[in-house]
Amino acid sequence: MKTITLKFGKERIADVDTFFSTLSLLKAALNNIPQGSGISVTDMSNRLKILEILNSYPECDVEEGRFEERHLAITKDIQIEDADFETLKKLFGEIKWKVVAKFVVELSNELNSK
Repeated sequence: MKTITLKFGKERIADVDTFFSTLSLLKAALNNIPQGSGISVTDMSNRLKILEILNSYPECDVEEGRFEERHLAITKDIQIEDADFETLKKLFGEIKWKVVAKFVVELSNELNSK
């Protein structure tokens, strides 16, 4: 089992306060299907299993535009099976980001350090 800390972060990007959550970034990785390709039903089932685990932490999930400063104090350590963790780490590393954000780099470093 591996531990992932679900948390929120805030950065100033292009003169706008931008909020991030570990949970939303991990969900983005699971839902990322490279353009022009697809995934097998087996891969889809594996991703849905991990999404179900992540969705069981609604306190760490905030809709876009609904972030508040109070969310920055919320953290939750969750346990995830090694194989599921490796899937998350692999998928997170495959995303082509359209933003430059320290929060994303720190999450990548955390995933790759375990």
